[in-house]
Amino acid sequence: HFTIGPVLHGLWESWPALLMPIIIVGTITMGIVSPTEAGVIAVVYGLFAGGIIYRELKWEDIKFAFAETVRTSGRIFIVIGAAKLYTVMLTTAGFDKWVAKTMLGFSTNPTVILIMILLIFFIVTMFMESIATLTLFMYPIALGVGIDPIVLSVLITVVIGVGLVTPPVGMCIYVACDLMDVTVGEVFPTLVPFIAATFVCIALMVAFPQLILLPTYLMA
Repeated sequence: HFTIGPVLHGLWESWPALLMPIIIVGTITMGIVSPTEAGVIAVVYGLFAGGIIYRELKWEDIKFAFAETVRTSGRIFIVIGAAKLYTVMLTTAGFDKWVAKTMLGFSTNPTVILIMILLIFFIVTMFMESIATLTLFMYPIALGVGIDPIVLSVLITVVIGVGLVTPPVGMCIYVACDLMDVTVGEVFPTLVPFIAATFVCIALMVAFPQLILLPTYLMA
């Protein structure tokens, strides 16, 4: 039989742990710290909560966590380093200028340009670690043909998120698989329905950008 007592007791025991996501999200959204700094705060708070409040975190656990972090990060940074070299190679070869010239030569229709930009970001994010260069030269093209910068920013963010979980070099899927000790081949088929649903959402936002701008209208 359900009683409120165990629920309240569970909340009282778990509030230090539940406070962590509030600290992370709250400090970032209020502009107090950057996401990287919030990660540091979360680590320090986790050590405090686990060692002082719950008294479950032992020195052996901390040493094991450090060792696992070094091992996992080492493998990930090998992939990041290779992808970074690929990024430098493309930039040095003038890939960004060639893409910009080709896009504007193909069409000046805002919707067509937007679709091409999203496709480029999706493909590039599957192979490259850095998309900063692409961002620099894509925004002037988009603004030049009349694409709303808010719409472009939201769509690029969503597309990059999909690219980061798509092989062959989807960085996030490699990190997650390494942490869970499973292979990418085992995980990716389960992601396909979610990726497909995300592409449907992207198509709707491209067709109806008002879906993205609606909160802006409501706040105006």
